[in-house]
Amino acid sequence: MKVLRRIKSLPEYECNSKKCNDAKITLEEFDSQPIYFKSVIRPMLAIGHEGELVIWLKNIGILQHSQRCNNLIDNMECQGVMNWMPAKIIDQYQWKCKKCPKKRNIREQSVFQDVKCRFKDIVRILAGWCKGTDVEALTKLLCVKKQAVNAVYNVAASVAHKYIQTNLSRWQLGGPGTIVLIESYPEGFKELNSQEHFQNHIIPLICIAEIKEIPTRFWLQVLDRYNPNVQEQVQNANTVALHIIQEIVLPGSILVTNIDSKICSFDVLQSLKHLYPVIISKDGLKRHDHLNVLLDNFETIWFPALRICNEAQYYSNAHIQNFITNFLWRQKFENESFENLLHQMCYNFI
Repeated sequence: MKVLRRIKSLPEYECNSKKCNDAKITLEEFDSQPIYFKSVIRPMLAIGHEGELVIWLKNIGILQHSQRCNNLIDNMECQGVMNWMPAKIIDQYQWKCKKCPKKRNIREQSVFQDVKCRFKDIVRILAGWCKGTDVEALTKLLCVKKQAVNAVYNVAASVAHKYIQTNLSRWQLGGPGTIVLIESYPEGFKELNSQEHFQNHIIPLICIAEIKEIPTRFWLQVLDRYNPNVQEQVQNANTVALHIIQEIVLPGSILVTNIDSKICSFDVLQSLKHLYPVIISKDGLKRHDHLNVLLDNFETIWFPALRICNEAQYYSNAHIQNFITNFLWRQKFENESFENLLHQMCYNFI
């Protein structure tokens, strides 16, 4: 990925609103992480360098490299070659046909075609998504409309989800002899969760944790709502959960679950015995965990996943999986989340 040279002078930052003058320090701090953003993107956010950012987005493939004119002349498309030309508009450039007067927006046929904010705000919003920044907080920080932040967040989640689904092996957990905990939210966390909001409107999730190294690696996935008193719905939920386990948990792993859960109970997991010969209930774990290393640390182990599951409940059905995707992406790539997201945007949409 092309890295532009640093600009020696200290960048000055601007805001869309006079009311946001007091946000400069916070914005400076925001732009200082991660290192890739600070070294590559930040110099192009300085006043007077916005055009460099737009050209850079074109060069790496997020914006189209070339365009053919689709203007109709005598009922036939012009098909003339279009040139990238400077323009006195918000995007600084536009496409202009060599054969006719037709002009086109440089955002056409890109993932940001329908996003209504400047490119310097877009890349900051992408960085915010990769840090797990709250939409409201980022809206205030950048002085942009909430709709714009949500639109960019949806683009980021879509790109990340596509990559995860096509590279699922990179998120797989466990392996021969590795302990993997299986729980369902909210049912399996009632003893650990202090929040009293276990009601019918809760969106259930399957939660998988690999007990191998610190920090703990997780897989979380949304399940359809089910009525625990309707056997058919419970069976359907278990069918989906078992399929997820087979996709995510490597054969030979030692599975640990609850004995009396509706979803992924000890009895339900017995159908996977051919893949996971050792399946233990929490109660049965006492016979193997003589020093209570696991039993005394379940709350600590599950805390990050439980926090994400609780936060996910504040999202609409349409956005909860995007929130989970964000968690999975940041867990995998950590400080390189932003760089990897840009790379996938180029790869998928070039």
